Amino acid sequence: FGPGVQDVFRTPFQTAPLDLDSDAFYGARRNQVDARLTDIACGGAPELLAATWAAHHGAWARGVNWERSSLAELQEICRCVGGLGLSAVCRLLAEDYSGVRGGMPDLLLWRPARGDAKLVEVKSARDRLSEAQRAWMAALASVGVGVEVLRVQDPPPLTKPKPGRSAR
Repeated sequence: FGPGVQDVFRTPFQTAPLDLDSDAFYGARRNQVDARLTDIACGGAPELLAATWAAHHGAWARGVNWERSSLAELQEICRCVGGLGLSAVCRLLAEDYSGVRGGMPDLLLWRPARGDAKLVEVKSARDRLSEAQRAWMAALASVGVGVEVLRVQDPPPLTKPKPGRSAR
């Protein structure tokens, strides 16, 4: 992505442009990225996804697992998350891929019948959100995507049966 950006693909074996993890990535493509984000925000993600799937299905690309979901399922997720939500996700990744990729919420839950989605971060009772996780949750919530922190409680300790009693 980003015609005109020189020297970021040096071999056909690369799975991403050389500058993806740098601060230079977004700046070198700002106009193209912003135009694409506008298309996504306006609901164009399912069509963009179909065109990308047709042109590149099976190609190695960082962050892409072609076998995990079908095109139809991914388009359904696009509709449930919504254009603004998807645009927020893509903006975060374009602006700071290396800084935020580790903070993406753990779970994506979607309900096709209702056309909505929620992203959930799972934490133990003693765990805290990282700065990257806070950034994800704030960006998603700011565009109306449901986000939640799910606190998992430790189970109570198992007690050993007292001598002379049988465990049932």
